[in-house]
Amino acid sequence: MEALGYYFAAASGAAGLFMLTAAVVSLLAGGQRRAALKMIYLTVGYAVVWIALLQLVVTRLWPAGIALGLPILWALWLTARPRSLNPLSRLPSAEPFDRRDTVFSRMQLHPGTAEYRRYYARHPEKKGTDDCLREMPPVGSPESPAYRPESALLTRACFSAVAHIAKESAPTESTGSLPRPANAASVLKEVGRRAGAALVGIARLDRGDIYLQGHGEVDTDEEMAVVYAVPMDYQAVASAPGPRSMSESALGYLRAATVGRTLTSAIRQMGHSAHLHANNTYLAVLPPLAVRAGLGEIGRIGLLVTEGYGPRVRLGAVTTGLPLAPDRPVSFGLQEYCRRCGLCAAFCPGEAISRASGPRKHRGVKKWTVNPERCYEYWRKIGTDCGVCLKVCPYARPDDLLHRALRRAVRNRPAAARLAVKIDELLYRRRPEFRKDG
Repeated sequence: MEALGYYFAAASGAAGLFMLTAAVVSLLAGGQRRAALKMIYLTVGYAVVWIALLQLVVTRLWPAGIALGLPILWALWLTARPRSLNPLSRLPSAEPFDRRDTVFSRMQLHPGTAEYRRYYARHPEKKGTDDCLREMPPVGSPESPAYRPESALLTRACFSAVAHIAKESAPTESTGSLPRPANAASVLKEVGRRAGAALVGIARLDRGDIYLQGHGEVDTDEEMAVVYAVPMDYQAVASAPGPRSMSESALGYLRAATVGRTLTSAIRQMGHSAHLHANNTYLAVLPPLAVRAGLGEIGRIGLLVTEGYGPRVRLGAVTTGLPLAPDRPVSFGLQEYCRRCGLCAAFCPGEAISRASGPRKHRGVKKWTVNPERCYEYWRKIGTDCGVCLKVCPYARPDDLLHRALRRAVRNRPAAARLAVKIDELLYRRRPEFRKDG
């Protein structure tokens, strides 16, 4: 038993070394300095207690060593892979959504025009709110409170470049004659990653994925979609809301359009049709596609949340008639984590994110909902996009040693979600009061 005491003491020492290593790695990787310093302070305190209890083991009080080693066994149980991860093998289809109902599309309607009169004749309940939004300074305009000329110019230049790329990528006849490889899906994923995507997956198009009254029609033979995610810079997102985070968002859309243009060209070189879906030219709703392609899950935030980058990604897709093997959805414990966390809703300055205790049925699927009018109203008030929800989401933290261990624990053991939420709260910030509705 004395040897067992030494074993547990050594295991606890390894746990302390892990905590210290995680803190140093977080500092070197550009993580939040305050959180890393807290980890160092906790490690020092842990070391003091460990040395004291090790002395008890040396003096043959081996039960102390065993008691000290129990936490490391519990941590190993949390991170050990269970027998079944129960992935989301089948997702329900969403009902089709009319693109004209998005707040961004409605802001393009000009009072006095026939299109304006027709739309609000069908939706009179939206007219009052929308007209009030139109009276506020546009996002990124010189009249807005957060206007910075360099950020405004960069943002507009990025979106202009995205529009140019999308126009160049308009559907055309296939242009190439390269043979289609047997593993076409794997080849396209590698092309996407080399072009700048962090995540690439394949999904089959569903009826509910296609916008009603979009900018065009998806070809009937384009049954597959190559979906990808491009990460945004952590430090830039951490500055939200403000001009820097707004321009980083625009740069993310530009990077996504560039990846999509490359994939579109690659598919056409194999003699098949391909259609790029980039910002403001989407014909399909991308988050559900990304979920079915195995890129992540939809969280309380209402956006796609990836395991390694959280929601700080920009999505893109290329639909094609090329036969491809679809990927499977993944489950890494996000739903349970979002139930217990609620940081995005607690910090949302526009109070636009649901505080419900669980997802509700919306457009045929269960999900947390976001009020887009409240969200966009805050954009117009401050003069930039917001991004606070992206900034505070724990999954958006740097992908360092500590956060990888916590994410693995949540993925493998749903019970670890409560512990992960508490650790994040301890290391990063004192959260506002989060009251769940329902």
